[in-house]
Amino acid sequence: MISGISSKFSRMTTMLILVDALLLFISAYLGILIRFSGVPGSSSESIYPKAISFVLVMGYVFYLADLYNYHKRHIVYRRIIYAFLIGLVPLSLLFYFIPELSIGRGWFLISYVLAFFLILAWRWAAEPLLDKFRPHEKILIVGTGSSALDAVDILKEEGQYIYDIEGFIPISGNQRLVSPEKILAEDIDLAEFAKNRDIDKVIIAADDRRRSLPFSELLECKMAGIDVLDVPAVTEALKSKISLNIYPSSLIFTSGFKRTMMIKTLKANIDKALAILALIISSPLFLIIPILIKLDSRGPVIFKQLRVGEYGKYFEIMKFRTMRKDAEAGGPSWTASGDSRITRVGGFLRKSRLDELPQLINVLKGDMSFVGPRPEVPHFVDKLKEAIPYYAQRHVVKPGITGWAQIKYPYGASAEDAGEKLQYDLYYIKHFSIALDAFIVFETVRSVLTGRGSR
Repeated sequence: MISGISSKFSRMTTMLILVDALLLFISAYLGILIRFSGVPGSSSESIYPKAISFVLVMGYVFYLADLYNYHKRHIVYRRIIYAFLIGLVPLSLLFYFIPELSIGRGWFLISYVLAFFLILAWRWAAEPLLDKFRPHEKILIVGTGSSALDAVDILKEEGQYIYDIEGFIPISGNQRLVSPEKILAEDIDLAEFAKNRDIDKVIIAADDRRRSLPFSELLECKMAGIDVLDVPAVTEALKSKISLNIYPSSLIFTSGFKRTMMIKTLKANIDKALAILALIISSPLFLIIPILIKLDSRGPVIFKQLRVGEYGKYFEIMKFRTMRKDAEAGGPSWTASGDSRITRVGGFLRKSRLDELPQLINVLKGDMSFVGPRPEVPHFVDKLKEAIPYYAQRHVVKPGITGWAQIKYPYGASAEDAGEKLQYDLYYIKHFSIALDAFIVFETVRSVLTGRGSR
């Protein structure tokens, strides 16, 4: 996100999380006071693990329900109801498998009702506060052509923030495609205007950088503490992807793309531990799904296919078969929406993403990671490398079961979609961290539960 905005938004999100957690804890504590007319037993210490587990489970459910997405405030109350309905499931499982954390039915009912109304009231009361501290920035755009229009579109799409475009500085040779009333005089002093109008950001949107830019005035803006960005930088900051319309030097001389041996080793160990845990938890499905596949259509249970992995090395990926046995008799092809080759059980497996479960074995073998760019078929990779710039760079990391592109972009089945997803893959490679991996895993869980992005 654009510098200066992300910190404000993070503070608001942090405030929401902390107050929600406090209210959940208070609800759990008040529940036991009301139920037992005081704290039962000789010590109150046993209450805290139960109350904290209640807070952690419901906090994660709130996250899954998008209650911390400022962009979706208009449906927040409906999502609160949804969260409290869904929350009954993980809490019931927690109490069943860890009886020590179980809350009595009376206590639980009182706490749950209290939490619902307290959260509802708090979110209603917080609306004016959130509006008051809503991020706000003044923007000045250098350029009036297609790149300027791109910048305007990006700013408008980021609906959770308010950006005021104060004007457009014309550049010699650029088309004038933006609103005429916003175009400033050609002889205007850019730096003086920016300082007088308290401009926060200057965005360079020149269609052709070989033409003259007001470098001295831009430098003066920079020295005055005003951020100076180009359109690719704004795209990366606001849309969390790296534009392909850049020079190689923009990637070479930028920060990021660091993966130390310690981080790579840590990631590999986490991958294997998670794969073992996931295999244990999903083991019943490895018994049920093969039976369903066999009853539905003829052919093998496991589908194996050659894919391109880290540094271009080939490996054999494993998936539960979701298509007819002869689906690729004529060679590999993109999977289209409503593809007739997909079986009835296969459609369910794809929608729920259970077809990916055998890839946990690929993770254990070291061919794949939990998080990374999705591995592609060699046939498509050869074509995409010729058609899309920087496509080969996505193979500098291990492919993943899920990835940044998978949670940010819907399922695609064309070269154009591959280009869009590559922008997210490059962003992931540049900003790689264990924390980002954890976020992607959490978002994937939400996608699976909601069916978002399935095909």
